[in-house]
Amino acid sequence: MNKILLKIFSFFLGIVLLAFTLIYFYQEKLIFHPTKLPKDYTYRFDENHEEISILTEQKDTINSLYFYAKEPKGVIYFLHGNSGDLSGWGDVAPHFTRKNYNVFMIDYRGFGKSGGKIFSENQFLNDAQVGYDFLKTLHPENEIIILGYSIGSGPASYLASKNNPRNVVLASPFYSFKSLAKEKIPFLPIFILKYPLESNQYLKESKAPITIFHGDEDQLIPIHHAKKLASELKNKNVNFYPIIGQGHNGILKNYSFLNKMDSIMN
Repeated sequence: MNKILLKIFSFFLGIVLLAFTLIYFYQEKLIFHPTKLPKDYTYRFDENHEEISILTEQKDTINSLYFYAKEPKGVIYFLHGNSGDLSGWGDVAPHFTRKNYNVFMIDYRGFGKSGGKIFSENQFLNDAQVGYDFLKTLHPENEIIILGYSIGSGPASYLASKNNPRNVVLASPFYSFKSLAKEKIPFLPIFILKYPLESNQYLKESKAPITIFHGDEDQLIPIHHAKKLASELKNKNVNFYPIIGQGHNGILKNYSFLNKMDSIMN
């Protein structure tokens, strides 16, 4: 009887270890859902824009778009969510360019026309810094507003800890990605997670004002993540705006979000 139980236990243990191994080595495919674009793809937007390629230390190309306002007061550095590419995310730009703000956005490695692939948290965060460093060649930091949406709130929070932007805006952020992963997969050993993205720790080092937006009907990243961030940052210059009736998708075009963004930009 004991031998049978031992065999059953060993079988299920093997299944669990196999599952954890697969999660470790394939977690990029679970977290990031890029769409690719051919290298000769031409972006089509009504706003005046320029496509810019930035080279990383590993010689991979980060594809970016820079949208021009007529009389710019500053620039929005937009870090997008975990899916799609700039051909879709570029739709975020018009509201800001019409309010006299340039908009700069990058596609993460493996997204759109960007080369390579995401393989570590350090690389993911450093690529966001590469974009910020490029932006500093065009604007002083007191003209840069960082806007991170969803998973983009992770690198946005990191940049806030390492730089001195004018403002940091987080839309639908997580408290940390490891806390979100633990909620979604309770049995997951956190030590196998390659992307903890501890925004809660990064933001403690921010010297810039922080503004957090979150929909109260967000099922993907529940609003309690934003509430916990705001609560822990109460000794900072932080404002938290819950958006009633808003889910995860569409928050960037929500009237309340855009109205508050106008106040931040002004």
